[in-house]
Order: sequence, then structure tokens, then C-alpha cells
Amino acid sequence: MCFKPTKNIAALVVLLLLAGCDEHREEVWLDNLELLPVSSESSTSDPSFYSDEILDFDDYFETAGEIQISDEIVFGDRVNPVIGPQGQILMLDGEIAGLFDPSGSLLAHVTPEACNPGYEWTPRRAQFLPEGGFLVFGYSREGYWFDENGICTNTFPHRPYTQALVLAADSTVFAAKLSNPEWQLVKYGTRPGEEEILLSGSNTQLGTRIIAGGLTQGANGDLYISAFHSPFVYRYREGRLEKLGYMPSYYKSIPSDLTEAEVNNSNDAMLKVRRVITEHSTSGTIFQLDDHSILLGFSNVDHPNPSTDSPMPGAFHIMDTDGYPITKGSLFRGDIYPVFAGSGSIYTRVYDDSGRDDAPLNPKIVEYRFASE
Repeated sequence: MCFKPTKNIAALVVLLLLAGCDEHREEVWLDNLELLPVSSESSTSDPSFYSDEILDFDDYFETAGEIQISDEIVFGDRVNPVIGPQGQILMLDGEIAGLFDPSGSLLAHVTPEACNPGYEWTPRRAQFLPEGGFLVFGYSREGYWFDENGICTNTFPHRPYTQALVLAADSTVFAAKLSNPEWQLVKYGTRPGEEEILLSGSNTQLGTRIIAGGLTQGANGDLYISAFHSPFVYRYREGRLEKLGYMPSYYKSIPSDLTEAEVNNSNDAMLKVRRVITEHSTSGTIFQLDDHSILLGFSNVDHPNPSTDSPMPGAFHIMDTDGYPITKGSLFRGDIYPVFAGSGSIYTRVYDDSGRDDAPLNPKIVEYRFASE
């Protein structure tokens, strides 16, 4: 284990690396959140717990079923499913939303019409309540509550403009606002004015221009954050932010922030952002796989098989809620791109590319069940 000072001299960040501080396993430089140190007694930093072994996806997951979404509403290519507690499926693509039963048949075309007539929304993020209702957020910041039949019942009284949202069982909403000039972890209540900033810190120039990152909540109420620039997982517990995980050998770190010249030239800034995304590794959405497991995916990694067909190959690893690796090595995914996870399963979307005239227009949702060693 090695320690390095942050820009705030009073704070230390514990680096959870596979091996010592060599030039190939340096801290991601952008990782300058003002973190409280992880306990030096934490064995998640023990290199013996990790491995660069390439793991077989089929050794950890088995196909549990698939559901063909009906074509009563046709979605675009960027559609994402959200699975409810009774197996219902909410599909959103940024323009339209539909509620389907566990067999894939349409239950309701979901719109905020009953709450806001004529409103043209952009549904992108959603989460179910235990009793079956759900909350939907869009790019336009508005949030709406829906009942179990897909009918809008109320407007959410806050506008957390971020894709990193999680809805607690008591209808509290947490948001990790990672693309603001100052990043924030915010707690929103169900009434106007109920807003509390739990943590905040200065952001990087790249961070303000890339809307990415994720947020999930563990069974015990802990929050877990992923940031686009870092392979680590950040756990919020009782006012503290802790860093869990390690630096995989295949992760291509981002070497620098925007320069002052790039900041002052919007074209140069956008070119730098594109290079960052296409030439370096980034972290994707974080999932609570089950009560004891966290799954984090990476994009554009150094794939062990150079002949892979993917232009930006991905990988993911699974840890427990304290950062201990459940999969010591890494699962390199080929055609497996998780779009939702929960209750011990991950879900992917697969389109029929057979070219048949009668081929379904919407994807099927394939469920893979997780079984640890």
C-alpha cells in the first residue's frame, strides 16, 4: 500500500492497487475528490486478493430467461429497461416510455399527460417503488411519479440534472451531480425545499463536460458512486466518502485535464473530450447486483484478445459491499453489456439482426443469473 497527498494537504487518499506504486499502476490523476482515508486495516488493499486472471463469464452467470418486448410501441436504439419488483418492465429511450408485463406485452404507454398536459418529455432514468409505482426523470430535469398502472400521479418537486440517481424505499432521492463545476452528493425529500447537500468538492474541467457516472444504494443504505475517470468505487456511509477497489492492469488512465488554452477554446475542449473517451478507459454505470455484491463496468480497456471485434472493448468486476473482490480476476464481456441489474441478475438487450421481414423491431431482454464461487 502507498499513500500520496491530495491537493488538500490535510487529506490523504489510500491507493488500493494490485501492486506497489510503479509507473504502470499510478493513481488516476483526475481522482482528486476530497476523500477521507480508507482504513489502513482494510484488507481490500491486499494485492493477494486481486488477480489479472481472465475469467469466463459462463462460470459466473447462467442464462435465466429472455423476454421479447412487443412492437406495440417501437423504441430507438438507445432504449434501456428497468425491471420492477413483480417482474414488470419499464422501457425508456429518451423520447418515449412504455410499461410492459413480465411476458413483454404492453400495459401502458407512459406519459406525464395527466400531470402536465402537452408536455414533451425526455424519459431517461427510472426506478420502481416496492409496491410497483415508479419515478421517471428526463434530460429536461423534470421528474414524475407514476402508479403501478403507468398513470402520472404527481410531479417530483426537485430538478436533479444528472444521470446518477437512486430512489430509496422511503421515496427519498439521492443524486450524484458529477458534471457540475462543484460535484455534489445530494439528498432530496418528497416535498419542495427538502434538499440537503451531503458532500461536495471541486471538479475538474473534463468532469464538467462529461455527463457520466453512476449511483446505487446497498441494502443497508450505503451509497456507491462511480465516476467516469476512475476504476474505483466510492462508498458514502455516515458522512464519509471511502474509496474501494483497485487499479486493473487493463485500465488506460486519463493522463491530464484540459489545459487553460483548451478551456478558453470550445473546439479544442471538445476535441480533447473526444480523445479522452476514445483513447482512454472510462467507468460505466454501477449496479447493486444483489444485497452483497456491486458490479462496475469499464469501457475501452486493453482487451487481452487483440482480435476482438469490439471497437471499445469492455470489462467488469464484482466486489462485495466492503470492496472485497468476489471475482478476483476480471470478466471481459463480448456481447454482454449489462443495462440493468438487481436481485442477483443482470439484464441485456439483444436485437434481432436476421434481416427477416417479420423480425421484431424491439429488442428482447435477456436475464443472466449470478452465482458466485
